[in-house]
Amino acid sequence: MKSADKDREHEQLDDFLKEQIDLIVIAFGKHDVVNEDSIDEYMEIADVVPMVRKLFKWIQVMTFEKLAKAPNAETETTK
Repeated sequence: MKSADKDREHEQLDDFLKEQIDLIVIAFGKHDVVNEDSIDEYMEIADVVPMVRKLFKWIQVMTFEKLAKAPNAETETTK
């Protein structure tokens, strides 16, 4: 979330891409498989930002699905 709200007006492209790659590595949580070297080797640079966007959307979907299944305290008290 902090990355999405960051002011990038004066940021260098290399710094931006490094941060995006770090987000991909964190999202997969398998540092021995998905890391900066493997991303550099197997991903096109043009696919990095779209991948981060897809991962962010997936995280949102998963979060909202879990929230929808959570007990609603307000509903529980009215039963």
